Amino acid sequence: MDASLQRLEDAFVRVDTLLTSIDDGMRKVEIDLAEISGRLTHLPTTWAMATTMVGGQIALAGLLFAILRIAGTH
Repeated sequence: MDASLQRLEDAFVRVDTLLTSIDDGMRKVEIDLAEISGRLTHLPTTWAMATTMVGGQIALAGLLFAILRIAGTH
């Protein structure tokens, strides 16, 4: 009985060590997932990117038009 109890205690120590290791690994995954989630929430939407591109193109066209108009009057 005493030897059987000792084997169970040894097995429990191994299981406890394994569970602690798994818990540490899960904590790392949880931290990484929180970091990824935080980055995703700060990414611009497709609509924001499209309006920025269109706005930039309109501003560039206006600048080119102004330059051509000024250069053409001399």
